[in-house]
Amino acid sequence: MDNLLSSCTKPSIDDDSSQTSNSKIMPPTEKASISFQLQSICSHNRDQKAYLQRFDVSSDDLAELGKDRSREAMITLFKTYIKNSQSAFGSDDVEDPDEMKIARSLVEDVVDRLECDEKTSAGAGEEGAGLSSERKKVMGDHMETAAAVLTTILLRSSPEIGITNDESELEHRMKTFGSNVITVKKMTSFWVLCWKAVQDFVLIMLIVMGILTLSVETTIGLGDKEKCGNCWLESFAILTSVCIVVLVTASIDYGKQFAFQRLSKSLDERNTKSVIREGEHLVVTDANIAVGDILSVNTHSLASVSADCILLGPVMDLKMDESSLTGESHAVKKKAGDVILSGTNAIQGSGKMVVIAVGANSVAGKITAHVYESEDVKTLEGDAETPLYKKLDKLAKQISVAGTSAAIFAFVISTAIGLGHHKEDWKAIIDYFVLAITVLAVAVPEGLPLAVVLALAFSSNKMMGENNMVKSLDACETMGCVSYYRKWRT
Repeated sequence: MDNLLSSCTKPSIDDDSSQTSNSKIMPPTEKASISFQLQSICSHNRDQKAYLQRFDVSSDDLAELGKDRSREAMITLFKTYIKNSQSAFGSDDVEDPDEMKIARSLVEDVVDRLECDEKTSAGAGEEGAGLSSERKKVMGDHMETAAAVLTTILLRSSPEIGITNDESELEHRMKTFGSNVITVKKMTSFWVLCWKAVQDFVLIMLIVMGILTLSVETTIGLGDKEKCGNCWLESFAILTSVCIVVLVTASIDYGKQFAFQRLSKSLDERNTKSVIREGEHLVVTDANIAVGDILSVNTHSLASVSADCILLGPVMDLKMDESSLTGESHAVKKKAGDVILSGTNAIQGSGKMVVIAVGANSVAGKITAHVYESEDVKTLEGDAETPLYKKLDKLAKQISVAGTSAAIFAFVISTAIGLGHHKEDWKAIIDYFVLAITVLAVAVPEGLPLAVVLALAFSSNKMMGENNMVKSLDACETMGCVSYYRKWRT
């Protein structure tokens, strides 16, 4: 194959003529030659079912391109393909060596073009301010060619007809690059939720006080031949309030899990996209989109993008709304070869794009996986408690210290007066101990946790009435709560 690379030397930024002479525009015949070779490779891939063989790039390699979104990242991806294809050369499960050489040679030429453009851009100032419009068009053509090469050679798809609708190919692609779904975290059992609810410091203090009061009142707190009667009622009331708080909290959180599952299932069934497979436009759910699929983009058929993609040419004045990810309120104009992030919306124009990252490998997928604590990603460390519960814990500790101090003071004073002043029998010390326990029990606010849980439960129902799904009662307090606020000029 003829070398497709024009000579590349660093142009003079102030001299447009030097840019033109040093960087020849890709002529129509050369572009046609590249297109013909890509079509030939695509036909060979389909005839030999190369899409069922091992890919020379991984999901992590493609995810890095979606993360960096730069020409340099594209170059790195192509070099990874070259390295892996060379190491696989000669194995039993690769394509015909001649076709592999042609494909690798074409990728190497594209890498040379992109590296040339990278050097040119580095010397042209910020955002290529020193480049002529002609030179920018050359670089745009190179990125368009790179997108087509990535689609045809690296992903073994086709910009025109897409992948096949064969179940074996879809299964192989999803096994290699992942599926476009977020693994749902297993539902937490009711008893685990009860155990988590009882970890609250106030509840632990109430349990200890209830057991201690019950033990003292029914044993050493009774006089000679004295029957307990209703002496157990106070401690029983404390333990009953703890049980009510735990059961109410666990029941509400357990029920919310089912509500979220029903909502997620309903959304998955309604989220559909238009893809090109075997040259036909098909409507599939987001979960059935695979790496290598060609999405047909316009403001009507595909308002939201559900996977990271590379835009293919030609582009009809496509503009994307990326405010959900970047906070930038202005529409971003996209060119062929640009990365289209998942979670963004097409608000103007149309075009085609090839999927490069799905599920937890995509940008929006990572965010979703962290939000839903999916098994696909590591759980982010955050605050273990909400501000309200931190204040309640602080209050409970202050109450426990004050109550313990009061109980000790009552015990010491009673002992000093009874045994020291009134010369009572030493057995009276048991009565003084029971008095101290009673003072401590009175100081514990057994109704406080129940009041908090009922208030949060009421807030949860009110928020659901306003179409805000609450998965955990704690969210009633934390939704809309900001720990840090940063802003920048947009």
